[in-house]
Amino acid sequence: MESRSDKKIIFAGHLEEYDDLEKWKRDAPLDIENPDNQEALIKIVNALVEKIKTNGKKAVLFISSSKLRSKQTSKLIAKELKNKLGNDIKIIFNIEGNLDGNDQGEFILPDEYVVGQVFEGLKLAGKIYLSEFSINKNLDYRFGDPFLLENGDYKYPELVSFFNKSGESYKEPLLRMFNSVLDMSNKTEKFEKNTEIVIVAHGLTYHVLKGLTIVADNILNKNYIIQKGELPFKIWEEYLKTGIELKGEAYGFIDISNLENPELIKMLQEEVQYLNNK
Repeated sequence: MESRSDKKIIFAGHLEEYDDLEKWKRDAPLDIENPDNQEALIKIVNALVEKIKTNGKKAVLFISSSKLRSKQTSKLIAKELKNKLGNDIKIIFNIEGNLDGNDQGEFILPDEYVVGQVFEGLKLAGKIYLSEFSINKNLDYRFGDPFLLENGDYKYPELVSFFNKSGESYKEPLLRMFNSVLDMSNKTEKFEKNTEIVIVAHGLTYHVLKGLTIVADNILNKNYIIQKGELPFKIWEEYLKTGIELKGEAYGFIDISNLENPELIKMLQEEVQYLNNK
């Protein structure tokens, strides 16, 4: 029987992409020559090789978001893995759009924009987006939205000059990721015996998936009970307590042992239904 430690999968943050918003918007290719990328790649591959050898796995399934930087990161990790393990390991790729981070809309760059320059519009919009969710409990506020009020004024007029089109609400990527977990719960048993699973995606993806596992543990251990509609905010509370993010690290671990728990799967299904109807 597998131990709980064997049920932990590697979550690799995508490597750094070219920072050229004018040319690539928010879906740029990787900056392969970036020394930080080379260092991160080595860390991820070494951790994966150790895990494969420890667990005796014969294949690796890379599940990446649909963004170019995630897909390219998967390919680079796989290439280095093959260099180390050769034909002893089988590589499988799967692209999962539900793991994408939040779409940030269409922004208006200043005329004086310089490649690599911090775009104040994204920085400001990010702070407002977080505030609307975490303080105002507004899951439907869209990234970069000036938010037109009933009196015709904008709640955030400072965003008007930065965005042609607002992005996604916090609820949209949450629902995608919750649905991805439900989908994975039906497939993990098929793969986990001989296959190492690696997720390659974004900071928000890690925050949600890791937070979900922490909340699941607390529910099973009877530390708290949550009502429908509370799950997004419980995940955020756990983030504030434990700092659920990669924090510049190349990878982290996500415990998937609870994916087979009927009680938790039912809870997640009900949460998805509630959020869809809200």
